[in-house]
Amino acid sequence: MIRCLWSILIALLFCASAFAQQIPKGKVIFSSGTPKNNFYDLFIVNSDGTGIQPVTNAHALTDLSDVYQRRLVYMQRVDTTMKYNIIISGIDGSNTKTILSNQVVCNPKWSPDGAMIVYEYYPPLAQDIWAMDSNGNNRHLLVHHARHPYWYADGRKLLFTRNYEVYSKNIKTGKEQQLTHLRAQDYSAKWPAISPDGKKLAFKVYKGTQPMDARGIMVIDLATGAQKIIPDTDMPYWTSDNHYMLCSSRPRDYSHSQILIVNIDTGEKTPITSNDRSNDFPAWVNE
Repeated sequence: MIRCLWSILIALLFCASAFAQQIPKGKVIFSSGTPKNNFYDLFIVNSDGTGIQPVTNAHALTDLSDVYQRRLVYMQRVDTTMKYNIIISGIDGSNTKTILSNQVVCNPKWSPDGAMIVYEYYPPLAQDIWAMDSNGNNRHLLVHHARHPYWYADGRKLLFTRNYEVYSKNIKTGKEQQLTHLRAQDYSAKWPAISPDGKKLAFKVYKGTQPMDARGIMVIDLATGAQKIIPDTDMPYWTSDNHYMLCSSRPRDYSHSQILIVNIDTGEKTPITSNDRSNDFPAWVNE
């Protein structure tokens, strides 16, 4: 009898562990297109790869999106220059509104409470992170000489890169903290992302200062300093689960990239897309 109960307990523990490692349910917004003509649009898909639907149909460079609840913010190229519009809409592409137009901007990100949008702005001889209200008003400088913003889940701090390193900034106090020291290892960072619990930092890492010499996504445990690299991956974006991260594949032959969901504990990669287009810049949408 005791042996039987012990076997049942072991089985229950195994099932609980397996359930804890299941891919989270949600949706993914991503950019997909053909580099040849530089036409990209946004699509939405279930996290298991089913139910893909178009969100935009602009036949223009449309990418770098972010989600707050059921609202989407993204950038869309105005012409052949580097000027873009920042647009908000529903996640199905409805109710579009341009909140910033014809500017050299990039990478808009909602604050976790939906009140603010941060973005990269490139005035002459500078690269900064600016902020504005979600309706486009109250535009102001937030972080000088910085790129690649990504919010902590509680909205108190913002990740960014500066001089190929990853930093955080406390929005209330203004205090900045350097989180990486990669240049001593001859590495550089882009696209930082922080896990929902704030314990793991992920970012694209590449050798020297040459982005084409990519190594993949590095994940650092901020408590222990332990590092791992998930090879041939790029553009991390955390899901609602601390164990799973979205990214795009980055094949060494630079063939078509695909959207993946990665178990950061095991390194297992599960494809969400599989097509003959380039698929990049994923963002997570909770169910």
